Parts: sequence; structure tokens; C-alpha cells
Amino acid sequence: MDEDKKKSKDTVKNILGLVVVACLFVTYCTPEPKTAKEKLAEAERRADYNRRLDVIIQCQDLIRAQSKFPSKVKFPTFGGAHEARLDDDSQIVIIGKAELMNGFGAMIPHQFACRYDKKTQQMDPPIMTVGG
Repeated sequence: MDEDKKKSKDTVKNILGLVVVACLFVTYCTPEPKTAKEKLAEAERRADYNRRLDVIIQCQDLIRAQSKFPSKVKFPTFGGAHEARLDDDSQIVIIGKAELMNGFGAMIPHQFACRYDKKTQQMDPPIMTVGG
């Protein structure tokens, strides 16, 4: 009987110990609440990131539209595009690589560039060159 009481006391101690450890973990590992300013800055960063992705997707759609076989256009590694901002920050230039199918069925590498004007929110037709 004494052994059963001792086991149940040990079990209770173990459970209490785990509860204490869990409380300490939650206390020290939970990030502090963000201030309104931090939340606003994070929302602005996310919105800017989403705008950039939208511009890249718009550029890719224009390249597909210019292709002879739009469904066969391939953009490697996350769209194969990267962004270059111009000094005045009023334009975004998307530069990248794609493979387009020619009339013989061969995939030909191309380089492309699209210019997006932030003020007018319009994108110029993409410039594409063979090779890459």
C-alpha cells in the first residue's frame, strides 16, 4: 500500500513539474505583443511584397500572350524573374528568363524585361531576346 501511495505522489510531482516547465516555456517563448506601429509596418511590408508579386505575374501573363504557344511557356525557379527598381522609385523593371516553344516544338531560352510604371499602374509590353 505504501508503494502505491509513493507511486501516486511521484506521478503527481511529475505532472506538476511538467506543468511548471510548460508555464515557463510559454512565458519565455511567447513573443511580446506588437505595437500598433509595428503591426502597421508589417502590413505595409506584406502589401508591398504582394504588389511586387502581382507585377511579376502580370509580366509573365504578357509574355504568355506574346508566345506562339502560351501553355508551353516555362518560367524556371519561382517564375525565373527578379526585380530591379529604378532610382526614382516610380518604376519597377522585372528581368528574367523563360523558355518558349518554337514552331518545331523545341524549347528556346529567352530573356525578358517588363517595365511597370507605378504612377499609371501600367506595364509596357515585354522586351524579349532569344538566348539566355
